[in-house]
Amino acid sequence: MSSDETLYKIAVTRIPSIGPILTKKLIAHIGSPEAVFSEKVRNLQKIPGIGKMISSKMNRDHALAQADKEIAFMEKHHVHAHFFSDPDFPALLKQCYDSPALIYSQGHCRMDDQKLIAVIGTRKITDYGKKLLRRFIEDIESLNVIIVSGLAHGVDAEAHELALEFNLPTIGVLGHGLDTMYPAAHRNLAKKMTAAGALFTEYPSGTRADKEHFPMRNRIVAGMCHAILVVESGISGGSMITAEYASNYNRDVFTFPGAVGSKYSSGCNHLIKTHKAALVECAADLLQAMDWGSTGKLAKKVSQLQAVHTEDELAIIHLLRDNANVHIDELSHSLGWTLGKISTVLLQLEIQGAVKSLPGKMYRSN
Repeated sequence: MSSDETLYKIAVTRIPSIGPILTKKLIAHIGSPEAVFSEKVRNLQKIPGIGKMISSKMNRDHALAQADKEIAFMEKHHVHAHFFSDPDFPALLKQCYDSPALIYSQGHCRMDDQKLIAVIGTRKITDYGKKLLRRFIEDIESLNVIIVSGLAHGVDAEAHELALEFNLPTIGVLGHGLDTMYPAAHRNLAKKMTAAGALFTEYPSGTRADKEHFPMRNRIVAGMCHAILVVESGISGGSMITAEYASNYNRDVFTFPGAVGSKYSSGCNHLIKTHKAALVECAADLLQAMDWGSTGKLAKKVSQLQAVHTEDELAIIHLLRDNANVHIDELSHSLGWTLGKISTVLLQLEIQGAVKSLPGKMYRSN
């Protein structure tokens, strides 16, 4: 877009007392961002939702001055602006009624014909969550997938790091302007992401990381993605807010199940129990549910596993793969098999070197 177009598109989002929904309504009535700044006040007052009170607070000259300052920042730091009517505005996000009117981005990340998966969860990810997430990212590395998250501590950062490790583009959605980084510890991670993805925010430079910005950030994470994966989450917090947004936007929500009583899995289990998320154990489950198929490394791993092992053996392998050490009684209970059947199948797997027997009738995957 030209500099004049950019100026007016940014300026219209800087008018006081007008949020994204009203901004889009204003453009629909007036015709263009530029026209908003030349229209007479008495005509603005007639627009539904504007009225005398809001029109009296529309300091359009100040908004233009702020936009001019923002453009100077953008040019210096290689920031791009995407207006909701532009072809490069995230397509899925555009479908959401409360989407931002404008998004700023830093970096380069082509989203055409790409599958976008939001990976979210607790700021205190456990070893269990790390293991599941690593396997998930590793299994989708050959697909056209972009990993989206919020660059927070825990699951967010782990998802971004793993995406970079497995050469997947990744997008971080921020709750502040692009002139700062919160948390500051992720400054280097953010720099790496702009080289292999992008940072997105609806907030202009100078906007601090205030608490109320992060729930708003979460709606962007949910809205711009095809699928949302909750790795680990408590019963409340940002991940549950994002999952709720995703549900309202008719996005597909998936989650890993966790142990009963685990505070870091209570939210995941609640989403499953209330039918707000589908249970997944691996990437193949999500790909099948989304009808994305399975290609490359994932397809090869699945076919190799199925060619070597029987259905009963695969059932035990999958169960042990998701848990560190499991007692034979727990295996029997989980699968609904007799101890005699469990013992026979375990023996075959030990001979094949697929599982290892530990003291106290414990077993783990090799």
